[in-house]
Amino acid sequence: MSQKKISDADFDRAVLQYLRRKGYHEAEAALQSRMPKDASRFAQGIMFDSDPSITNYMLFFDKNESDSSAFSKSYGILRSWVHNSLDLYKAELSTVLFPIFVHGFLGLIKRDYLEEAQSFFKKYRADHLARHDDELRRLGSVTNMEHLRESELAKTYLDTKMTVRMCSYSFELLVAFLHQNKLMLLLSTLNEKIDFDIYGPSPIVGEAGEAEASMAALLGADPRAVNESKVKWEKLSQFHQLEIRALEEGNDAEANASRIKALRRDKKQRESDIPLPKMGFEEEATALTDLRERVSVSSSALPSACFFSFLNTHGTAISTAIAQDGSVAACGCSDSTIKVWDLNPAERSKRFVGNAGPDKSDGPQVLCGHSGPVYSVAVSPDTRFLISASDDCSARLWSLETKTNVVAYKGHSHPIWDVDIAPVGYYFATASLDRLACVWSTERATPLRLLAGHLSDVNCVKFHPNCNYVATGSDDRTVRLWDIQNGHCVRIFTGHTNAVRSLSMSSDGSMLLSCDEGGAVRLWDIGKGKEIGSCKSSDAPIWSVAFANSSGVFATGHDDCCVRLWSASKLSGSEASGASDHGLLKTLYTKYTPVYSVEFSRRNLLFAAGPFTPARAATS
Repeated sequence: MSQKKISDADFDRAVLQYLRRKGYHEAEAALQSRMPKDASRFAQGIMFDSDPSITNYMLFFDKNESDSSAFSKSYGILRSWVHNSLDLYKAELSTVLFPIFVHGFLGLIKRDYLEEAQSFFKKYRADHLARHDDELRRLGSVTNMEHLRESELAKTYLDTKMTVRMCSYSFELLVAFLHQNKLMLLLSTLNEKIDFDIYGPSPIVGEAGEAEASMAALLGADPRAVNESKVKWEKLSQFHQLEIRALEEGNDAEANASRIKALRRDKKQRESDIPLPKMGFEEEATALTDLRERVSVSSSALPSACFFSFLNTHGTAISTAIAQDGSVAACGCSDSTIKVWDLNPAERSKRFVGNAGPDKSDGPQVLCGHSGPVYSVAVSPDTRFLISASDDCSARLWSLETKTNVVAYKGHSHPIWDVDIAPVGYYFATASLDRLACVWSTERATPLRLLAGHLSDVNCVKFHPNCNYVATGSDDRTVRLWDIQNGHCVRIFTGHTNAVRSLSMSSDGSMLLSCDEGGAVRLWDIGKGKEIGSCKSSDAPIWSVAFANSSGVFATGHDDCCVRLWSASKLSGSEASGASDHGLLKTLYTKYTPVYSVEFSRRNLLFAAGPFTPARAATS
């Protein structure tokens, strides 16, 4: 007589029952932790005392057999249960609502229940607006099968399983509730469309945990897995050696002996993985002078600040930039022009061959070439060139010596929001509405790298100090770090609840700052791939952020007409402040000028700039 073959699921169930009966709870927990935690396995093995007919119904349930209103009713029941759950578990349990909501809506569209789909979408969309406004706006345009086939976001959701991170107890509560209430449509959706990452018995507490789990569901992958890769964040060795030379050749070499010795012992430096240009003699001499004259900045010794207000812009100024040495100020305008002010013309005429003398004109030089608003401008480290990014989908390289356009770079299919130049020049990066960031060299008209992975607009881009990485911030509320050598994403930072608008790196390359349009500041440890501090001083967008050199002090430029100075050590909690300001050191107010850009010079002088806005003065 043939013997019936025992499946792995039946064998595991028998072993678990034996361990439970004998009281071997630790062994039982160890075996359960190694078992897959999907809805099918849960139905097959965890609810031992359930009615077999219910389990079979769940496993073989056909969603097409249900009526068009069944999903909406089931979702409403689950939603009420989640909202009434204990606060300890509510944050995690709520993260499963958005994936179920999306797949319920798309499923109704696929089955041609168009009116029911729109009714379902309108009824529950408000629950998810805070975290998924952009996705909901794009999904709202899907009203029939043709739209479904054309929507890239919808196809991504349908083709990729979402990942939801949840503790084991929250997961068991969820499936037990669905099972007991016979919500088979939702159980089937969990089984087919969602992967659960079960991490332990206790839930993540707080907003950061909820945001992390929510973004893990949206990204279709757990950011923690990406963040485990090694990042070579150490500072560039040529800058490190330059700092040692500046101290050795200074007037107080003996006083700086201990500092020089500490720098020589510091092994946190590396060569770049990409070819870099050699620093010119004049540029090196200027850098050494600036390093010798650098002022130490700390919580007790705040930097001096110089603010540039652009007057009579008539509402056309939409971007600003200040050269690292403060010798050039530039403004990108909505009328497609760029205005450049030479703030030290006599000095520049000595440095730039071909200039007969200083510019005698009182007004700015106007650069024309773009055919759309100029959303971002950046001045090269040697102040010889300026790069602009525009609504016309192009970036342009301008010579500040001849005030002419040198090259037009075309590689994006949509407007370019931001541009950043590498600390050594030669390379630059752009961020665009087409959800791409591109890395370029000034010598080539085509991009060297296309960095794809964001789910929405890439709003800002920033080079790492060692030039091996580029950071990007997006409307999808994530910050990503990319390896320029191979174009791979090596870090995904989640936690923002609004679009990320500005980024900055510490001078040693170990920390990354990101700020969003809701006024939140988040500090990340690049090496560990974790958030180490966050705060929020106001609800106004933060348009720019910058770290001081060799210091933990940083500045943020706000839309509510102020510059704020912060301590990274207090923000991260490594330095006890005993106050509720979360690292805020000082606030510097302007009259009626929103702050579009902040930048520290090599000497640690703080530059900030923005356009004077008469409309704000009139309404105040």
